[in-house]
Amino acid sequence: MKKAFEKQPNRYKLTAVVLLVSVAIFLTYYFHVILGSGKIFTHFFYVPIFLSALWWKRKGLIVAVLLALLLVLSHDHLRGAVNPNDYVRALMFIGVGYVVALLSEKLEWSEKAVRASKEIYETIFETTGTATVIVEADTTISLANRQFENLSGYPKEAVEGKKKWTEFFSEEDLDRMMNYHHIRRVDPNAVPRSYSARFMDREGNSRDVILNVALIPGTKKSVTSLSDITAIKDGERAREDLQKRLEEALAHVLSGFIPICANCKKIRDDKGEWSQVETYIRDRSKAEFSHTICPECGKELYGDLYRDGS
Repeated sequence: MKKAFEKQPNRYKLTAVVLLVSVAIFLTYYFHVILGSGKIFTHFFYVPIFLSALWWKRKGLIVAVLLALLLVLSHDHLRGAVNPNDYVRALMFIGVGYVVALLSEKLEWSEKAVRASKEIYETIFETTGTATVIVEADTTISLANRQFENLSGYPKEAVEGKKKWTEFFSEEDLDRMMNYHHIRRVDPNAVPRSYSARFMDREGNSRDVILNVALIPGTKKSVTSLSDITAIKDGERAREDLQKRLEEALAHVLSGFIPICANCKKIRDDKGEWSQVETYIRDRSKAEFSHTICPECGKELYGDLYRDGS
C-alpha cells in the first residue's frame, strides 16, 4: 500500500488525507448530534493518522493532533461532557501516529542505505575492468556486467536469468568445471579459485580465459571474473612453434655428411668455401660461441704454467 501511494504525486496523498479527515468529522457530527450516541466510531480515525504519519513522517502528526482535539472538543461542545476514556483515546491517536512516523523514518533510512550499498556494489561490479558474472547454484547467470557483454557477444538482457555459464565453455573443459562448481558449494577450499579454460562466444570463437571464482558469503551464489588471455596464449604458442622450427632447421642443417678438414677442422660449405666450425654453425643457426682452452691444449701451449680450471 505504501509503495503504491508513493508512486503518486504528493497532491493525491494530501487529497486522500483531507477526504478521510472530512469523513471523520462527519462521523463525529453524525453520532453525537443526529444519533446522540457515544458509541465508539473513532476506530476509523486511525486510517488518516496511519497514512499521514507513513507518508510525511513526524510532520504527519498534525493529523493525529487534529483528530485528538476533534474527539475531545466534540464531546465537550456537542454532548456537554468529556469521558475520561476520550482523553486516553486522544493520547492513543498521537501515540500511534508518533510510532508509525518513527518506523516510517527508520524504514526510509534503511531503504536509502540499501540503495547506497547497491549503487556502490553496481559501480564496483561494472568497473572491475574484467568480465564478471554472478552464478546461481543451478549454474544460471543472474547478473553480468558490460565487460561480459563484450566478451560473450550477448547483451545483458539475453544473459541474466536466461543463460547458464555451461553454455559458454568448450566441452573438453565442462566436466572439470562442473566438478569445481559442485564441490565449491560444499568445501570452497577443496577446489582452485583460479584456473584456465576455453571460452566460447556468440559467434563460436574460442578464447583463452583465466577464471577467478569465489562464493558470496552466506549464499550458494558465486562471483566469477574472466580475464581474456588469448593474446598471451597465442604469443606463447607462436614462440613454441618458432622454437620448434628453429630446432628442426638446425637439425636439418647439421644432418647428413659435412666435409671437414682432417687437420684444421675447417668446414667446406655449398659454395666450396672453407670456414671455421663456429662460423659455419653460427651462420646457419642462432647459436653463439664462447672461447676457452681445454686442459690438453693448455698443457701443450703453456706447459707447467697451465693449471686445470685456471
